[in-house]
Amino acid sequence: MQNNAYQSSLAWQGITAIQDRYKKIYNSLGGGFNQVLGNFSYYDTKCEFLEKIVTEEQPKKIVEIGFNCGHTAAIMLNAASNAQLTSFELGDRPYMIEAASVISEHYPSFIYVVGKSQETVPAYFLSMWGSDPTPQIDFALIDGDHTYEAVTSDLKNVAPWIKPNGIIVIDDIDVL
Repeated sequence: MQNNAYQSSLAWQGITAIQDRYKKIYNSLGGGFNQVLGNFSYYDTKCEFLEKIVTEEQPKKIVEIGFNCGHTAAIMLNAASNAQLTSFELGDRPYMIEAASVISEHYPSFIYVVGKSQETVPAYFLSMWGSDPTPQIDFALIDGDHTYEAVTSDLKNVAPWIKPNGIIVIDDIDVL
């Protein structure tokens, strides 16, 4: 991978250290690291695409469904450092909370919401903006649960809140 701007950020370096540490733990227990920790950071073209689009668009409010170890959050916040990023994640693995702490340390505008996105996303939006959706979000990345039901639910929950000319990126799907 070439050295992109996000790779030299302290947040990226911090979550990479967490990833490396957990990779050693999972491998010592018999493997399964990639299935447990996700794989977005392993694909140069995905990382470069995300960095390019966020750098060009400079969104102010970003929603991410599927934080995992925080690579995409680090890319987006490095590319649009004035953005507020709200990430939704199950938070069911110890490295997730640790990675969210690293991102928060480097980007105070980062918000981490734990729970099933099909429940937490609508509840969060309702608590933030009320029941009459006025578009608030400039950019959304949906990369959480990859089942048809979950992806369509996440899309339905996010779409009404996207500003005109806002962007929704959906990763890792072949079900729609």
